[in-house]
Amino acid sequence: MTLIAFAAACALLLVVAVVRPALACAVLAVAIPLTAGLGRGTVVPVLRVNEALLLVVAAGVVLGRLPRRRELPFGGLDLAVLAFCLGSVLIRGRSSC
Repeated sequence: MTLIAFAAACALLLVVAVVRPALACAVLAVAIPLTAGLGRGTVVPVLRVNEALLLVVAAGVVLGRLPRRRELPFGGLDLAVLAFCLGSVLIRGRSSC
C-alpha cells in the first residue's frame, strides 16, 4: 500500500515538474530533509526516498524541456568552464591517491 501511495505522489510530482519545474524543485528542497532519515529500500526497492524523488523531478524537467528545445548560445566562458572541468577530471584521474 505504501508503494502505491508513493507511486501516485511521484506521478503527481512528475506532472508538476513538467509543467512548473521551479515548483517541483521547491517541493524537492522541502522533501529531501524530511525524507533523509529513511533508509534505503524502505519505500522504494534499492533507492532511498529522496533519491527516487530526485530522479522523478529530473525526469520531469527533462521531459518538459524536450518539446521546447531552442538553440542556446555557447560562448567563451562556457569553453573555459568546460576546459576546467575536463582538466580537473583528467588530472585527478591520473593521480595514484
